[in-house]
Amino acid sequence: MKETIGWLRAIRLLFLLEGLPGAALFTRMPEVRQMIHVNTGTLGLVLVGASLGALVSLAVSSRLIERWGTRRLIVAGFALASGSGLIAAASLAAHLASGLFASFVLTGFFIAGADVALNLDGTVLEERLGRSVMPGLHAGYSIGTLGAVGLATLAIARHFSLVDQTVILALVVGSVPVLLRRRLPEGTGRRAQHETTHEADAFRPWHDPVVVMLGIGLLGFTLAEGASNDWLTLAVVEGHHASHAAGGVAYACLMVAMVLTRITGTRLVNRFGRVRILSVLGVLGGAGILLIASSTSVLEADIGAALWGLGIALAFPLFLSAAGESPHAARTVPFVATAGYGASLVGPPLLGFLAQGVGILRMLFLVGALVFVASYLARATKPRS
Repeated sequence: MKETIGWLRAIRLLFLLEGLPGAALFTRMPEVRQMIHVNTGTLGLVLVGASLGALVSLAVSSRLIERWGTRRLIVAGFALASGSGLIAAASLAAHLASGLFASFVLTGFFIAGADVALNLDGTVLEERLGRSVMPGLHAGYSIGTLGAVGLATLAIARHFSLVDQTVILALVVGSVPVLLRRRLPEGTGRRAQHETTHEADAFRPWHDPVVVMLGIGLLGFTLAEGASNDWLTLAVVEGHHASHAAGGVAYACLMVAMVLTRITGTRLVNRFGRVRILSVLGVLGGAGILLIASSTSVLEADIGAALWGLGIALAFPLFLSAAGESPHAARTVPFVATAGYGASLVGPPLLGFLAQGVGILRMLFLVGALVFVASYLARATKPRS
């Protein structure tokens, strides 16, 4: 049990670190756009790089886990993503949109594989401990991103270099997993050769209707989460003509709501069940997005951002937790996660081009509508008998 608790603590810390560089960068997205000299449509294409890399990674992650186990993917993924973060910093300094795109592709590839391995470890820990831990693990991710938002907002106020910020966070994220590797058990998710060849290869996730519904539902929620990362600050700054700091405050409201919801998520799920919680929160999240799109003040936008965060907070952990209940979790978890990252691939360019044509605030009406649809599909997360 002592080793299991140490494993859980290490995974919690890694979830906390995972979102640091990205959240800090997204908070300063208006500056990023100015530094690489692009419009919102082109920025959407740059942002799609992370999703492209992630989708390639997810296509092979289940095989890699079955062959090498989760520990190697986690440690290597974080370390290599640190290197791609340094490429991002250099690209910003040189005002190269193409270099930033390439760094996003690499970061998406390395972090996505590590993320799937982390989530698979989380589902295994739930089985060993006999209780839900996934919402708490993702709460750690939100706490890390919230801390990054705070640091980035402070950096804006202090006129701290975005390039220096990116370098520092990349180095931190790359070094910690190496120090924690001994707390991660060897061989998690790895299958015996005969099992991999006969049983695992015979299973096709897309032949299971429940798994397909999980993928589509998570796609809708993840599109909304990706939109919050990519476009929330721009919606406040450009849509409502507010300052860059005000955009950071709105994003902080979203992250605070996500953190609080994930901290209390385990208790809520144990009491009301996954389906009810996801459905109710999803409706609130969709309403929050529509509030931002139709608001007339920054205060209303902040309230909408908080509701947005409330609505999407538990989607990823609970959909993956449901996918992890399959006897073929090493296949179903990456499949459902791939659907979520697919939204990140399709979302940024489409939303960027749509925003370029109709405006960022009007574009958010589509995002809100998709969240309502995803809320309906949350019934697929019902525990399997």
